Amino acid sequence: MMPVLRRNLAATAEAAETARTWIRTAISAGHPRISVTDAAYITAEMVTAALVHTPEGGLIEVHLFPARSGGLVIKVTDPNVPVGPHPGDWARISCIARNFGAGATAEGSHVMWCELPEVPSP
Repeated sequence: MMPVLRRNLAATAEAAETARTWIRTAISAGHPRISVTDAAYITAEMVTAALVHTPEGGLIEVHLFPARSGGLVIKVTDPNVPVGPHPGDWARISCIARNFGAGATAEGSHVMWCELPEVPSP
């Protein structure tokens, strides 16, 4: 089982690509039954949404952890008000993810998450 992993990203133009590269490596090494392509796409979309709402010098956190029912949860947190990806992005994410959502943390930060199912073995 994949351990809980976390990556802090500076709120820069490169954050989405950095997150995409990091999640590809993490999943390939620790959770091969998750679609790397889907995970990288969803992570980049959530980080891009977080960038819009993160002040210069702020940090975006990306967490990966096993889902209770198998699969993987990707969670992205930024320090600002709750706003998720654009509705069109959520539409595509809903076709890939088992479950997804957005809201506020107890500290007042914004969090987006999605749960990816495992890909069936061939």
